[in-house]
Amino acid sequence: IIEQLVRFDPELAEPLLIGRLETENECIKLGLVKALGRMKCGQAVERLVSLLADESLRVRLSATEALGEIGGAKALNLLVAKLGNQNELILKAAIAGVLNQKDFPFIEAVLIDSLRNDWNTRRMKSILYIMGELRRPSFIDPILQYVGNSYFLIRKTATEALLKFGESIRSEVNNLLIINELPIEKVIDEAENGKTLLVRINAIRALGVLKNPLALHCVERLSQDPSKKIVIAAEEAYCQINQSVWTRASAAYILGELGGEETIAPLLHAIDSISSRVRRDAMSALRKIKSEETINRILEVALNEEHSEIRREAVSALAEIGVFSEQVKKVLFQTMLDSSYFVRLETARVLGKIQDRDSIELLLASLQDYSVEVRRNAVNALYSIGKDVIPQAFDYLTNTGSATVKTCIFQLLVMLQAKEAIPRIESVLAAEADSEVLKFGRQVLGILKGTIIDRKIPFF
Repeated sequence: IIEQLVRFDPELAEPLLIGRLETENECIKLGLVKALGRMKCGQAVERLVSLLADESLRVRLSATEALGEIGGAKALNLLVAKLGNQNELILKAAIAGVLNQKDFPFIEAVLIDSLRNDWNTRRMKSILYIMGELRRPSFIDPILQYVGNSYFLIRKTATEALLKFGESIRSEVNNLLIINELPIEKVIDEAENGKTLLVRINAIRALGVLKNPLALHCVERLSQDPSKKIVIAAEEAYCQINQSVWTRASAAYILGELGGEETIAPLLHAIDSISSRVRRDAMSALRKIKSEETINRILEVALNEEHSEIRREAVSALAEIGVFSEQVKKVLFQTMLDSSYFVRLETARVLGKIQDRDSIELLLASLQDYSVEVRRNAVNALYSIGKDVIPQAFDYLTNTGSATVKTCIFQLLVMLQAKEAIPRIESVLAAEADSEVLKFGRQVLGILKGTIIDRKIPFF
């Protein structure tokens, strides 16, 4: 009946449909709301607004969708307000409704103003997403303000939104990375030991402006100062410095996604940052850029970086770039001896990818590593090289006194289906005293001889 009335006389239908919204029948109410939305009935906005608080979720959802279809200034502001709704269905309807009004004259001003004056994380995240979808040039600067936000989801959404602008944001993002971290020792000394309160406060504010990551520990300590004014200044400075660090880290990620030769200079600059967070994200970004300059810098980091996580990232970057020159292999042989098991673990994985016979001796030596994960990766790397490893594995099996090494080599021989190893394994087991090695070795023999069908043996 509603559809027929709308088709027969839309002008007559509008006031009748709006008047019937008072009904208690949910199904009828839903039909009315949907019809008013399809008609883009501006007169119904006030009544639909009241339905946003209806006890029925279905009615609230339909009213949100109808407002998105009708459009207009009031509907847009109401939909933006709904972008913080906790219900996913209503949130998605509100986002779709705002996007549906992409041609509204003041949509840019409404979204930018709402983003700047809002502290609702969910709404901020939704607005940033919409800005990325609309890709208006006026949105770039507001989004850039949030790539260093302290909340991960806000940073992530802002970063993803910026990437949708593509090459048009490259210069702005480059500028975020090129920050000179000026010496701050004297400023820190004044902030902590200044003769007057004013001198200390001004020094703390200067630390916030300079944004040098080395000042973070200082302002953290000062946030516990007996003076309330010092605490306020320190907290403000901490937020400024921390935001700068996260902004530069996000910028490194964005440049890595954009790629291209123009990306190399700012990322190499970021590799020298005082902040380990910026260095790590810059290293992660460099893995996507294959050039001699970046490879040489990655090799330096793999050997000399103080943070093991970044050294591991450098090794991983070499694998992804996929250029395995003699120089690269030489560095990987050194990182296989790194003090951090995370670096050794990643290096073993990369050596397996290279499948270089020169690494066999080093990988066999790594079977003595205290970390079972490193040993497992070393076995997998040896397996990827193939049966060329068997002669040297035999020598290790015969000459080692380590139960761990023996069980690892047994595992490798099973993986390689090395039936030629049966006599050597029997010889080793004949002189073996360790009960665990004997048990494991007999199981391996059974698998190689075909008397044990289940090939799933535990990794020691």
